[in-house]
Amino acid sequence: MSEPKDAELRIYCICGQKMRVLPDMYGKPGRCVACRQKIRIPTREELPPGITELYLKDHPEYLRKKSSKEKSEPISESSSDEEQVLSDFSGSYSLPFDFLEILQVLICAEYKAQRYLQAIRQKKPIGKETKTDLLEILSKVRRMRASLDDKIKARHGEVLEQLKQVEKELGKIVVSFRTGDIEFKHYWKTVVPLRIRRERLARRRKNLEGWLSIISPELAGGYIDVDFSKLPDKIPDIVFPLEEEDENISVLSLLIKELQKYIDLRADAEHKFAEWKKMIEGGKVSLEVGEKGLAEYDARLKIIQSAISFYRERLEQLVTDCELDLESIEKNISRIDKQKEARVIDINKARELQEELFQARLDLIRTRDTARRAISANSRFDIPSLQGTFVARIGPDRGQIEIGLDSWIAWFCSALLIMLIMIPMTQSQGLVSTKTLIMMVIGLFLSAILLALVGSIPYRRMRGIGLSILWVIYVLLFSLHISFVWYSLTPYGGDLIASPYGLFAFRIVS
Repeated sequence: MSEPKDAELRIYCICGQKMRVLPDMYGKPGRCVACRQKIRIPTREELPPGITELYLKDHPEYLRKKSSKEKSEPISESSSDEEQVLSDFSGSYSLPFDFLEILQVLICAEYKAQRYLQAIRQKKPIGKETKTDLLEILSKVRRMRASLDDKIKARHGEVLEQLKQVEKELGKIVVSFRTGDIEFKHYWKTVVPLRIRRERLARRRKNLEGWLSIISPELAGGYIDVDFSKLPDKIPDIVFPLEEEDENISVLSLLIKELQKYIDLRADAEHKFAEWKKMIEGGKVSLEVGEKGLAEYDARLKIIQSAISFYRERLEQLVTDCELDLESIEKNISRIDKQKEARVIDINKARELQEELFQARLDLIRTRDTARRAISANSRFDIPSLQGTFVARIGPDRGQIEIGLDSWIAWFCSALLIMLIMIPMTQSQGLVSTKTLIMMVIGLFLSAILLALVGSIPYRRMRGIGLSILWVIYVLLFSLHISFVWYSLTPYGGDLIASPYGLFAFRIVS
């Protein structure tokens, strides 16, 4: 576990823009890069201990009024010192890469209302709404946005608390392993799910912080034509979808999979962005349509780049985790050597523990190197592929075979199929040709072998899928076979047709 980075102050403007305060910015004047609101950044002494976020809605004392001289000056002539103070606040890294539907509706509704108001001021009304109607709509939308922000902040606080709890549990389990209180097998089975949980919470935290900062329709998911009469009256709760995944997934597999997805999306977005440019330059689309297309894909590229930066940072955290685990393994190997010298541990037990640690050390070194290669990857061809037993070993179960009740049931059914080969199925079996009997025996034997092999798949999820597919195939094939035999001229068909009980007749299976 790495020590957390020094907490930096985040300021949230009244417009919702999130801004980062660097160490040399405290006590200086500044501006919001989105709405140009003048801000007085507090000194470190003014801030309560431990505070990392400051909402200007709750602290109006940090808002500065414009002077009469500044009101007459264009925005571009503002002080370069102030521009520099807050220029680093709105990086693409603060963008979310999952869309929130209600946020998209509110941002687009506000954008549409402002556009309609601007048209009325220019004596060129667009819609049927009056200026009073639009002002009421704007007021309602902004109240709803404030309510949504409050819910996002509350959810953000919950996620931060969960993250702290996970970090606390990780710290305890790491210390227990380093001091030799638990064996590596137990440590790994506990620490991997906790680290995966941490990654999920980190993604949620990024989305929540991004939702608080975005104000443009393009970054909210794209512009949609909102019907003012259908605006919701109530803000829904912030609910994250249930995340289902393989039980034996590793942190490395999870992060590389997501990184590759967004690198592929970036390549596609860059291609479409270039195509829009070509169409505009060739005069194939109007300038207005072209600018909208460029704005859409420019926003999409920013979001994708934000996601790529996020997963690269998470891979860097994984590298740090690997180095910490390697240190812990070395400590445990040294401890076991000392215990062997002091003869306080059985030689065979010590050898078994050290072999496990040696294999884990190799796997962690490979994990660390793979993560480093993935961090520097700039295309899908640069991303290392995860193959072989190494992938299973870095999961929480270390690639161990999971034999459950379903495996024993599959093997029992396989044995029954083998027994059917040796038991006469009908009284007329002696009249059946040798070729037919051979085909029946081969079919039953291959079915039994295939069932036994699928039942031996080491991973429960894959084994369950395989058995389900095999069951469907068996039911279809044997049903078709029985149907053909029933209406055939073979002795089997005669028995089935003659019996009033069909397959349930006593002499069919005798």
